Amino acid sequence: MIGAYSFTTNFLSLSQNVILPFLIFGILTNTMLNVVFPTWWMVYHENQSLKELGITGDCILPAILFSMDFSIFPAFPLIPQLNQVENGIAHLVYNGIILWEPFFVYCWLQLCYEKAFGIIPGILLTGLSFMVYHIGSYSFESFLILLFWGLVFALIFHFINNIFVLWPIKWSVSSSLGTLMGGTVFSWNIFRKKSLKVKASF
Repeated sequence: MIGAYSFTTNFLSLSQNVILPFLIFGILTNTMLNVVFPTWWMVYHENQSLKELGITGDCILPAILFSMDFSIFPAFPLIPQLNQVENGIAHLVYNGIILWEPFFVYCWLQLCYEKAFGIIPGILLTGLSFMVYHIGSYSFESFLILLFWGLVFALIFHFINNIFVLWPIKWSVSSSLGTLMGGTVFSWNIFRKKSLKVKASF
């Protein structure tokens, strides 16, 4: 994933082609390499079911409705912030296709933590992991915010156990706020760093 960010930032962002960055960053790396391949490996080589990974059609409608409802509050501060960037729709879309992040943290790390250490330690470790892997991308003051929301997402995922409660609706909104808070702005030819004053409300 680090290689994908580096490649798209340094090379694809120089191109005016909007399809190639989307295919490489959104489809090839985010989806195929970081979600489809690990899922295939765990299902066919580790004998885990998709349901065990939180990828299930069970309770999908309540999960989506909860995700929509849970996205209303952070949408209020997000909308005016999107109006300040070059292309707010592109920023939402690119954050929405970042499936690898909730998949890795909640469908894999959290379930491994809970299996190894129990439910409460698993949720706590998941929140900490969500915070720690953002080190280097955010200011020190942002870490408590990331920890808080990492714990909230972990708690929600534990009880509903369906990836659709977080992705794509909730993740598009929350990740859009988070990337803006870190100074990253997505456009159709990928993303760039920009200094923005962003209200951190996920």
